[in-house]
Amino acid sequence: MAQGSYRLAVDVGGTFTDGALVHETSGDVIVAKVATTPDDPSKGFLNCVSRVLDIVGITAHQVGSIIHGTTVATNAVIEQALPRTGLMTNAGFTDLLEIGRMDRPKLFDLTQERPPVLVPGRWRCPVRGRLNKDGEVVQDISVKDVERAIDVFKKDSVEAIAICFLHSYRTPKHELEVKNIVARTYPEAYVCTSSEVIPLPGETARLSTTVINAGLMPIVGQYLARVESGLFDLGFRGRLYLLQSNGGTMRSSEARKCPARMIESGPAAGVIGAAYLGQLLGINQIMAFEMGGTTAKVGLVKDGKPEIIQEFEVGSMVRTKTYETGVGYPIRMPAIDLAEVGAGGGSIGWLDDGGALRVGPASAGADPGPACYDKGGNLPTVTDANLVMGHLNPDNFLGGEIPLRHDLADRAINHKLGHPLKMNVQDCAQGILRVAQASMERIVKVVSSLRGFDPRDFTMVVFGGSGPVHVAALAEELGIKKIIIPPNPGVFTSIGLLLADIKHDYTEALLKREDLIDLGSVQLSYKKMTGQARDTLRSEGVSNEQMRLTHAAELRYVGQVYTLTVPDRADEVEDGWVQDIVRAFHDTHERLYGHSASGQEPVELVALHLTAEGVLDKPEFKTIAPRQNNAGPDPIGQRPVFFADAPQAVQTDIYVRDELKSGDKFVGPAIVEQFDSTVVIPGGLLTEVDSFGNLIIIRSRTEKVQ
Repeated sequence: MAQGSYRLAVDVGGTFTDGALVHETSGDVIVAKVATTPDDPSKGFLNCVSRVLDIVGITAHQVGSIIHGTTVATNAVIEQALPRTGLMTNAGFTDLLEIGRMDRPKLFDLTQERPPVLVPGRWRCPVRGRLNKDGEVVQDISVKDVERAIDVFKKDSVEAIAICFLHSYRTPKHELEVKNIVARTYPEAYVCTSSEVIPLPGETARLSTTVINAGLMPIVGQYLARVESGLFDLGFRGRLYLLQSNGGTMRSSEARKCPARMIESGPAAGVIGAAYLGQLLGINQIMAFEMGGTTAKVGLVKDGKPEIIQEFEVGSMVRTKTYETGVGYPIRMPAIDLAEVGAGGGSIGWLDDGGALRVGPASAGADPGPACYDKGGNLPTVTDANLVMGHLNPDNFLGGEIPLRHDLADRAINHKLGHPLKMNVQDCAQGILRVAQASMERIVKVVSSLRGFDPRDFTMVVFGGSGPVHVAALAEELGIKKIIIPPNPGVFTSIGLLLADIKHDYTEALLKREDLIDLGSVQLSYKKMTGQARDTLRSEGVSNEQMRLTHAAELRYVGQVYTLTVPDRADEVEDGWVQDIVRAFHDTHERLYGHSASGQEPVELVALHLTAEGVLDKPEFKTIAPRQNNAGPDPIGQRPVFFADAPQAVQTDIYVRDELKSGDKFVGPAIVEQFDSTVVIPGGLLTEVDSFGNLIIIRSRTEKVQ
């Protein structure tokens, strides 16, 4: 078969690496799952590619493109594993990286610690030279200061250099001048400027983003070199794409220049998949919930589109813009709005100094993994608790590839929790699951009620290997009425990668009060960005018919630091345009914060945004046949299972996912087993199978599946 007949997606998670291969013509999808290799994730990536190729019986030469989602960038920041990174900024501003915004996530906690500074003081070098707020040169760059900084970097073997000057979003003149000096005198160093990474006002976030981007350049560059070398050896000659945090893909060459766009790329893919599934089923309001081996994540799809934010923090337990700020590092880049917490299947249960049970954020990961994996782990995890509760089949985990040891799970829970708490193993396991669920409830509220949305108005699409185990209890607590579990929930994120489009973001800073906005300047900015976007997409083989351009305006009240972004129509920049976007800003402010200053405070237009997408063909979701007779599905057996609302184990029907047919219905308590996950359905919940093989779980037997 000719090259390009297949498209492959690989998602590297904290515990497992998932792959999905689609045939470009037939739409057939093949999935695989292998263990992640924490010492070098590229090994797990290549193992997954080889596994998928072996399953299908094809060569890498027949794969036209590979889309990759990875946590390499995120982990490097969280684990403080960035290489030696230097910074050149304006004299008098070298401590801004350490001062930050002085956010305090917990106002009255005197023991809280801020995240470590990314660049030590010795490598934060001042450079004399200044632009004013309009981008005009007030003082020329001091070449001697630049050369002095480079001498320090060379002496200490600094690998990456960030260059960030005040008001450089107006003109990159000084930053490019310094970059050219570095290129001549220290060419082996990785270097980036803030005007290249994110040309927007807000020096603290711009500085943080530029430093992180510089520090990630060696890590991501070397990682991609190993990936590309391994793919070449396998015979792959197609294109490699990386998923960005905004839900779009970019070429590996772009990822090398701006690796900060890869932060949280994996979780974004799941939300993309959930949005597409919602379109397929005619559901526009979706809550995408993923629970894997290391973390749980939630994102909203509103009116058929994932919610996008322009800034977030990396390194915090809950990764959002408006919740617990100050515990991570600001990233000023578009991203799918996600909340994340360290509560996954491998999350460890432990006792704090007061004897209270906690779960996560520490994880047993892929090596050694939960105690029941019998790979040397001896700490109790969420997976161990689920095994003790009877939720998991010890002989059919990952299709039997990983036999689970019930006795080792019992021993770990009893030793670490049961003895100190004077509780039996089942009660401790139940406690682990309840604490983990409380963390998940919190992040659901972060993206819903704290954003002005009622979670009960959303349908929950669930994926991740651990998600279907926990979702019914979580949805019951939140009042969510309908749950959708796709056919391959454990590898759904990799399927989401196959659904991602090419995407590029463009920005023009304006900084004008509403009464001083020149519509001609707005039109010129949009025209400039549109030209750049179309040229870039054409260079990537995207036709005019496949291009989709969307626009947005970023505004704030005059005197404020934080901004809000509202949708905009670039083809309607005429009389009334300013009033329309200002009105949209007030409405968004009212929804998010419960108040606005409409008619009281002037509004400032900060920037214009353009998102350019190359819409690719999507694989078709296959339908499944209905059952030939009217009889319901037959369980393959029963086993005792502990549920949250039952004091004793309940004999529970066990179903095999692959044997279910379109139109099948059954009422819990029930367990549905499959290769990549297990679905736990408490008593009284109705489950139906739709024509695409999705499990639809609804809270009342009288409710119908739409």
